[in-house]
Amino acid sequence: MKRMIAYMAAVLLSLTVFSGCSLLEELLSSPPAITLEDPADSDLTFDDGQDSRSVSILANFAWTASSDEEWCKVSPGSGTGNAVIVISVQANDTGLDRGTEVLVGNETASVTVRVFQEADDQISVDEDSHVVKAEGGMVSFKVLSNIEYDIEMPDVEWIKEASGQTGTSHTFSVSPNEGHDGRTAVIRVVAGKIERQVEVMQLQKDAIVVHGSEVNLSHEAGIFVLTVGSNVTYEVKTSADWISLSQTKAFEEKDLVFSYTANSLPMKRTATIALTDGSITQFVDVIQDYDAVEYVLSYTHDNSFVKLPSISGENISGNIFWGDGQQAVFGMTDTHQYASSGTWNVQLEFVGSSNGVEIEFQNLTGIQEIDLSGM
Repeated sequence: MKRMIAYMAAVLLSLTVFSGCSLLEELLSSPPAITLEDPADSDLTFDDGQDSRSVSILANFAWTASSDEEWCKVSPGSGTGNAVIVISVQANDTGLDRGTEVLVGNETASVTVRVFQEADDQISVDEDSHVVKAEGGMVSFKVLSNIEYDIEMPDVEWIKEASGQTGTSHTFSVSPNEGHDGRTAVIRVVAGKIERQVEVMQLQKDAIVVHGSEVNLSHEAGIFVLTVGSNVTYEVKTSADWISLSQTKAFEEKDLVFSYTANSLPMKRTATIALTDGSITQFVDVIQDYDAVEYVLSYTHDNSFVKLPSISGENISGNIFWGDGQQAVFGMTDTHQYASSGTWNVQLEFVGSSNGVEIEFQNLTGIQEIDLSGM
């Protein structure tokens, strides 16, 4: 009986080993396979804002996941078997649609997720200021836009949009200015809440207007006054030497009207106006600001020594508040030593160009929270 039991146990052990080897060989011999749980995830479309999507993958091997564009990130970057990856995109402020691919797998088997992101709404004009001579003429500008827009005309009669226009180039006719004063109107390019303005300034008609064309005098010597209106510099001449101009030099004030264009540079710009009569010269400095934006970055940490993140951009200036009552001017120092241990909130308040700034934390050790809502 004992021999029979031992014999049966040996048979069962042989079958178990044989069966286990078969399953192992089957697994080892299975080719690498990977697929998306939802085939629709092979094409992902994002709007222009920052966003992320989860994608489930089915795999029977160790894999890696990557994207070749900085604006598109994938996490985790590697794994084994079935998993869920997260694909994230940054806000698209380029004005252009963009796309890339996320590749998941290895050199033997892989699956591709195509990522497409729409552009943000953008509209601009190539020339936003035009000066037209008094005799009239044509004004043209080109609209650069990735959305539909409308042209809103000013409520004046002297500017007309040319008929039969197509495309993004727009031309307008300006009638002659018969008045003695310059005039200005604004053409608006509107797309929803976005508006761009094109200023059209027309010069005045040059004129010398004398009030009265004849003067009758008695035989006695004397003076008389001619009232003259003019918007040009003129010279006075007489045809006889018994009449002469009694030129006075009373102090008078007048307005000088200057036009200037928008400053698209990432910095202030300056110019000088000189007023001179040959012997006397006065200068006026004109300083035009740039399109600056206020930024606020704050983060909480529990380190006794802190080093600021790297912040790069155009014309950055501001203040650093270390959270312990101490502060510093931005750019003067990027480190701070705390007198005691604790949890500190560092806040950076600074201004920079509207072209944006780049922030990079070199070390996240001890950092508990980062607030980018003010960026």
